Amino acid sequence: MLTVKGLNRFSNVDLAETMHASRPTIQKMLNDKTPFAVQDNLYERFNKFMAAHRVVANQDK
Repeated sequence: MLTVKGLNRFSNVDLAETMHASRPTIQKMLNDKTPFAVQDNLYERFNKFMAAHRVVANQDK
């Protein structure tokens, strides 16, 4: 999520608006070191967001 945020130059406010979540929830998703429970509807929005902003990393050898 941090990679997508950086590549698209999204702010936390932008992510919150896009995912229809609160800014504190986005902040916790980005910075919390431990897993936490989220509601099903937020999980679905997160999956859709990440699918729409899929990042493929290639490594040159």
